[in-house]
Amino acid sequence: MLANQPCLACLNVEPTTTLAAPPESSLMYGYAIVSCQEVLDIFQSLTRFFSPITLLLRTDLGDILDLNAYGDLSPARLADTFHGRGFSSSDKHIIDKSVTSLTLEMRGLANQGLLDSFLQNLLWERSLQNSQGDTITLYRLKGVICTGDSQPRCVVQAVQELYDFHPTTPWLPGETRTNILVFIGKNLDRDVLEREFKKCITDIT
Repeated sequence: MLANQPCLACLNVEPTTTLAAPPESSLMYGYAIVSCQEVLDIFQSLTRFFSPITLLLRTDLGDILDLNAYGDLSPARLADTFHGRGFSSSDKHIIDKSVTSLTLEMRGLANQGLLDSFLQNLLWERSLQNSQGDTITLYRLKGVICTGDSQPRCVVQAVQELYDFHPTTPWLPGETRTNILVFIGKNLDRDVLEREFKKCITDIT
């Protein structure tokens, strides 16, 4: 018996030496022949024993299998599919066109302390404004920065008010040290963000 493997006695399954093929509604495990319902009952019992708060739900496989999702992509077929799943043609998707993105690239070495201040002003203090006086609101940021010739490239990412730095792969000999930041948010202003980002680069090449 393998370690941590429940014995048949623990599962209330009577051992048998019957060698006849089990019926279609049964499964054979080692020396035991049990019905599919017994297997399900055993699974539920073990699940509730090890994780009492787990919610077990029965699912009709017909709802998730053989949907032929790519069989017919005609508008009529798609409309019927979505209608059958509770969607209505009166439901409207709202696209907020005020949310935009922009990318900044700058060669050189970035000072992580100055970059910390830049991100904190942008994410926490929200003290940066665009040329119209609107507060720049950042939803997502991701990029790669170089903090030193002997340091590996560093991934920086932010979501709402949270951000972090994570060192990754080393720079190759002779590879151009390029810092890249991608911003996603509202009221983004390239000139303002580029000006503040440039303050973080101590050795511009």
